[in-house]
Amino acid sequence: MTVSSQISRSGPYLGNGVTTVFDYDFLIVSPDHLEVIRANPAGVETVLTIGADYTVSGVGNQGGGSISLTSTPAAGYTITILRNVPFTQETDLENQGSYYPETIEAAFDLAAMRDQQIAEKLDRAILVPPSSGGGGAGLSNQLRDNINRLALSAENIDDVANDLPNVDTVAASVPDIATVAQNIASVIAASGSVLNLIPQNYVGNGIASSFVLPGYVATAANVLVWVSGVRKIPTTEYTALGTTLTFPAPVANGAPINVLVIGAVTMADVAAEADRADLAADAAEAAYAAVLAAAATYVTKAGNQTLSGLNTFSALATFTAGLVAGLIRSRAGSLAIMNGAGDETLATFADDGAVSLYHNNAKKIETDASGAIVTGRLRETARDAEKWHSVARSAGTWYQNTTGRLIRVAATNQSSLSSGALSISVNDTPSTLDIGFVTSPPNGIGWRYTVYADVPPGHYYRISVSGGATIDQVMELS
Repeated sequence: MTVSSQISRSGPYLGNGVTTVFDYDFLIVSPDHLEVIRANPAGVETVLTIGADYTVSGVGNQGGGSISLTSTPAAGYTITILRNVPFTQETDLENQGSYYPETIEAAFDLAAMRDQQIAEKLDRAILVPPSSGGGGAGLSNQLRDNINRLALSAENIDDVANDLPNVDTVAASVPDIATVAQNIASVIAASGSVLNLIPQNYVGNGIASSFVLPGYVATAANVLVWVSGVRKIPTTEYTALGTTLTFPAPVANGAPINVLVIGAVTMADVAAEADRADLAADAAEAAYAAVLAAAATYVTKAGNQTLSGLNTFSALATFTAGLVAGLIRSRAGSLAIMNGAGDETLATFADDGAVSLYHNNAKKIETDASGAIVTGRLRETARDAEKWHSVARSAGTWYQNTTGRLIRVAATNQSSLSSGALSISVNDTPSTLDIGFVTSPPNGIGWRYTVYADVPPGHYYRISVSGGATIDQVMELS
């Protein structure tokens, strides 16, 4: 057998979550003469174990064979296959023994395979140039120093790599930078002046070839022009003089035209702007003083101390912030109104939710999706046209409140009855308001035993009697 190929590695193969069989393209004479390496997406490598992690086929074939993994490498993983011949020589030739050419050739084959194995590793090594002098301690120190310098610069290299898009952007703007560079002398010559950049946008209509500039220019070099995002060359592709920008031909309909006029602002212009800023500041200060004076007339602090002492904006802001913090507190998704001391809640308002009213820091009324919840009793002090009405009602019959509002029902009996002989139930809930005998009955017809019940809108009520009692009169307050 011969070793006819110089290949001693295959891969790396990319995992896809499906493939488990991978080829190797070189001769081996034993399944143990392979090294299979799996690398994860972070580059961490694991040497796989034959039998447990993979099996080998094609041993002895010049063109190689394949390995079959016991588990599928996921996407992002790689598989690399290397020849791994032991660095031993196990062929023993006896003196004056028989000559077997294939035995000698097999030993030579293994030697060639080891040479290829070493060559594959050298191909992955860092080598110094042949003309470097051959090596030695001096060369090793120089190589070490260069590696250390490179390591110390790694962060800077990462920074440059992260800024590559910006570098590309600058590269694309090199013609504009060159244009600015051509005008540096003019900028320097404009003593006491600063640059004034005036942008302007137009849209072509297929007819016009001239456009009015937003500022005066003496040369086309003082105007930067882009049409449909493409930088145009001054003098060649456009001219500019005074306040007129001219193209050799009409600009296509709908094409955007972006212009940047490079002008100059003199120090006299800057001084004039500063004067106008001072006048605006004076006006603002006067307006503030007027507002402060008006506020001092109507607003007082605790202890009836006026705002006259708040003669600076920061003092007024501090006082206002404290006042608002004591009365209104905003939280995520809600708003609360507090007392002046900030230790008692008066009302809360939730976004898309409940509104709650408090009495002495206790919630009494809260709205919800179906209406409102009242904690305690809800009393009415007066109602328009509210009066008692005598109604005909029979004991044991349910009657519905159809008035649309709360009514009060009173049932009376002139006889002396024990408590509970006369009662009113609301939706099967007996009335708890039983006032017994009344000394001053409405009609003045003697002693009466009276019970009351409040009936909400839509609810039913029923009058019950026992012990021989009868209903003398039923009245509704509505």
